[in-house]
Amino acid sequence: MSYRAWRDAIGLHGHDLTQAEFEVSIGTTDRKVAEFWAPRLGTSADTLDGEAKEAFLARATELEVFADAVALRETIDVPVAIGTNSARWRLDAVLAATGLHRHFEVSITASDVANPKPAPDIYLRAFEGIGVAASRGMVLEDSPSGTKAAKATGAFVVAVDRGLLDPAALSSADRIVGTLHPRV
Repeated sequence: MSYRAWRDAIGLHGHDLTQAEFEVSIGTTDRKVAEFWAPRLGTSADTLDGEAKEAFLARATELEVFADAVALRETIDVPVAIGTNSARWRLDAVLAATGLHRHFEVSITASDVANPKPAPDIYLRAFEGIGVAASRGMVLEDSPSGTKAAKATGAFVVAVDRGLLDPAALSSADRIVGTLHPRV
């Protein structure tokens, strides 16, 4: 869905964003995407960032929930945090549109820390928020920058290969899986 929203925003400036062009931005912040594309499109990062936000919010009903992730969450009884390089507005929109807010005790975004992924700050704050030492925690990730950030905390890292990236990009994880729940 993020790809479609960015394609919409960038398309306003005459460029048809390809999936391959978008893949290099997976795991980065919206701001970094806007800063990369704005000079190439002859616009400002603020303008492009705002257009992408509008496009994302307009498409919020298109969000797809990973059934395996929900099934896993519903089978475990431990505190769970979500840590994302998204801005707070984006995570709040995702959680509201999908009803997933009930699955997380704590949420930390790029808006909440000085250094987003690949720095470990998001995950360190998330572990702190649920009262778990990072070295005793586990992180589920689907991006190279997130995998690196999680590994830097000392946590056990499981990368979920959703088929969007070359699996080698997730190789810093302790384990790579294709699904989070065997029955889904």
